[in-house]
Amino acid sequence: RRLWWPFALKPRRAVCGKPSVVINKNGVDVSELKKNNLGVDDLIESLRGTGNYSLDSVHYAIYESNGKLTVLENEEIENKFLPILIVEQGRIQKNNLALAHLQDDFLPSVLQRAGVKNVKRVEVLTIDGSGKIYLQVKNERYITFNVDLPKEHKW
Repeated sequence: RRLWWPFALKPRRAVCGKPSVVINKNGVDVSELKKNNLGVDDLIESLRGTGNYSLDSVHYAIYESNGKLTVLENEEIENKFLPILIVEQGRIQKNNLALAHLQDDFLPSVLQRAGVKNVKRVEVLTIDGSGKIYLQVKNERYITFNVDLPKEHKW
């Protein structure tokens, strides 16, 4: 019986799954999201369900094996504005650019300011109504910075 017991855990894990850390100290872990057949947009939606509206408002986020999202909040960040996803895994979300009333030259200027030469390297880029940018480049820690938005572009 003792030899059989450790093997009993593997089928349970295969059926029930295991928790996945999808936000850590470096930002969003896109590879963990992919393992769970999720995208950044799914993560943002789940975060809103916990009362967190920006990716940097969370130190850690874990998708539990039951599908629930557990978060450790970043107490230093206030959620005042709703962020809009502009780039997800190198793909520009053109409908979101239009929704935010941002011009075609907006994204290249933001990437240039951050020293990013190719949008394909961007894992996540969001902007909120105050002009706060959350930018995470592949295999790098996320950064945040502010850009000026005209008053009519604030949401």
